[in-house]
Amino acid sequence: MDLLLEDLRVKQTVKKTKHGFQKVGNDVNLSGIEKLKFISYNVWFEKHNFEERNIELRKIFLQFDPDFICLQEVTQDFLQLIFSDDQICDKYYFSSSSLVQAYDVLILSKYPIPFKCRYFPSEMGRNLLFGVITINDIDISIGTTHLESIDYNDDYRLCQLTAIEDQFKSYQESILMGDFNFAKKSEDQNIPEGYYDVWHALHPNEEGHTMQASQQYPSIRFDRIILKQSENWKPSHIELIGRDPLPSYQSKQFAPFEIITPSDHYGLYLELSFIGKKS
Repeated sequence: MDLLLEDLRVKQTVKKTKHGFQKVGNDVNLSGIEKLKFISYNVWFEKHNFEERNIELRKIFLQFDPDFICLQEVTQDFLQLIFSDDQICDKYYFSSSSLVQAYDVLILSKYPIPFKCRYFPSEMGRNLLFGVITINDIDISIGTTHLESIDYNDDYRLCQLTAIEDQFKSYQESILMGDFNFAKKSEDQNIPEGYYDVWHALHPNEEGHTMQASQQYPSIRFDRIILKQSENWKPSHIELIGRDPLPSYQSKQFAPFEIITPSDHYGLYLELSFIGKKS
């Protein structure tokens, strides 16, 4: 595999309006910002309780009101339901109005920044989706990815992280979130040098499993947020979200290991605080 095979494509950021999709995408420079909020969520492509799960996920997004929502396993059907929600569409711009893969990654942003997609070696069409915003005169790259699935594909995951590190090397500040699919504890050492795992930093004594146990596998922490070491941004809070049962399961029985939450993964909610020099 060519570890640094570069295939970079520009996405078309859009705003969903009552008249259709409005193309946007311009550099954004914000000042006086002291906090950034993020959600990372693998929303699960399966049809199981699909519409109810989508409704509950949207409620979570609105409840936490993050600046950026980074999603994995987004399908076109999921996207259409999101586009039907006026509250979501009024609040957020979308990194694209359509998907390249059967399920793909997507970023919702409160700011109309342009996004790019970097493809890397993958048998599953996996990629890095990212945008750059200037905050307090400092560029920060914000990315999401869904690394190669299946336990034995650790070589692919390492290759993909290497490509992401290469893509982000020119940015002083970078944050990456998504489904890392780390199947072995040893894969933690593949986090790029200069980055750290935010969950471990804030909850060193908690496992923080983000995927529920199944008949075949124990619960595991597939979902990560990693942050480049910084003198400007510090994580102040991170928590698991989406752990409550769907409303329909609050009054009915369910089978062992049945997924009764908004996804088969839990989401992550993160707050970053600005600790750099005020401009």
